[in-house]
Amino acid sequence: RRQGIKAINIAEFMETNPVEKAKWLVAFAAFYGHECIQIAQAKSQEVQQQYDSLKRIASKANNKPTVMISLPWKGTWYVGGGNSFQAQYFKDANAAYVWQEYQEEASIPLDIETAFEKGIMATFWLNPGAKASIDELIEFDERFQAFSSVKSSLVFNNNKRINEFGGNDYWESAVCKPHWVLADLIHLFHPEL
Repeated sequence: RRQGIKAINIAEFMETNPVEKAKWLVAFAAFYGHECIQIAQAKSQEVQQQYDSLKRIASKANNKPTVMISLPWKGTWYVGGGNSFQAQYFKDANAAYVWQEYQEEASIPLDIETAFEKGIMATFWLNPGAKASIDELIEFDERFQAFSSVKSSLVFNNNKRINEFGGNDYWESAVCKPHWVLADLIHLFHPEL
């Protein structure tokens, strides 16, 4: 602004619904003209329809596995609140988020004991930081051996597609394609579907 360049705030990160995050595509399209807005609106409708279709499929599951996320950092375990976009993904994939009762929309800090108490029995453990294997998790903290998800090898990270510059597909293109993430989650939680 001091240099005379106009700036706008992009608040996509504050959305609590994955599809609403994707709809920011329409806001970006406004910079490129009416035709781009129409294309973005059509794409947003397509994403909404596909996402809703996947939600209907997930609702047919007979079980509702429990899910925990993240990894402690400097003695604190930061997790998405129960009203976060991550919690919404789990709900839409017909899974129970172990920290659902925390009604925050943003990340919340938990002490290690609280996280262990809730997480130890979770069926799935997703996005455990930069750890690339269960062995790395156990090396980080040997108490993780007691976790149900570790015993069952149901630990999954969101780092399969990272480019040479460190760009992670989950935090980049998946924002515009939440139906892809939901499809992956349904595949993990309910492979029979």
